[in-house]
Amino acid sequence: MLDNLLKISERFNSFDTKAELQNIVDENGDILVKLQRVQLSKGIDNTGKPRSDNYRPQTKIKKHLFGKGLGAVVDRVTFYMTGKLYSSLFYSAKADKYTFKSEEKSFEPMITRIEEDKFGLSPESRLEFATFVTIPEFKKVFKSKVI
Repeated sequence: MLDNLLKISERFNSFDTKAELQNIVDENGDILVKLQRVQLSKGIDNTGKPRSDNYRPQTKIKKHLFGKGLGAVVDRVTFYMTGKLYSSLFYSAKADKYTFKSEEKSFEPMITRIEEDKFGLSPESRLEFATFVTIPEFKKVFKSKVI
């Protein structure tokens, strides 16, 4: 029995919590992107509050004339017209920071505009990710590598 406890203790001491968590986040970047898309569609910033900006009159006219579904919404800024921005978003990580970027270079000015006004996941979205992804996945990894 003491041998088993000693082995568990050794595995626990060699377990790299930070690396395992980063791995879980990186492997589930697609879920983070989905959460960001939902948040953008609701007009929510990274504080969890409604965005404070509005569409310009010209943009509202274009959205009324050409927008479909979320592309026609003008009561909040969604950054959605055709869906190309949303579909081009991807998760990117550097060290301990993650960001959302677009594969389309033409959307860089829009991404820059969003970043200036609190782009990123809200506390609610981060909690959802932690509750439904990070914690369950961490439990699995911990059990498989330590216990």
